[in-house]
Amino acid sequence: MLEIKGRNGTLVVTENKIIIKRKGLVALLNKGSASDKEIPINNISAIEFFKGNMLVNGKIQFSVPGEVAVLQSKPGDFEENTIIFLKKQSSDFLKAKKMIEDLKEKLEQNSNPVINQISNADELKKFAELKEQGIITEEEFKTKKKELLDL
Repeated sequence: MLEIKGRNGTLVVTENKIIIKRKGLVALLNKGSASDKEIPINNISAIEFFKGNMLVNGKIQFSVPGEVAVLQSKPGDFEENTIIFLKKQSSDFLKAKKMIEDLKEKLEQNSNPVINQISNADELKKFAELKEQGIITEEEFKTKKKELLDL
């Protein structure tokens, strides 16, 4: 869907996950390998975004529950879920942030369980059984029937 190259990696956004690609010297210096990091979008709890300025590069950082952010041990280190980018790339990474937030919202809406709705006919049947069992009166049944049938 979207792929943006930053200073220390590339951000790939798909419909259900992000991929942080690290290659070459940057990956070896920071993490010891050039493996990609995949994070399901529904696991992202927060996105920190800093657009940068004339003196400092921008960054986008993804928080995931259960992962503890590692503090920088020396200048130049970066956190595993962070991509550094130039100020002129801010709009591209802001677009990615918005896209991820929209996808996360869509995934959350689709995962909400459907509430089991009882039809009026089922409800009427239930009240008829209650009347037959002597739990409610004929008058209470008729009142409920009128309510359910909009009479």
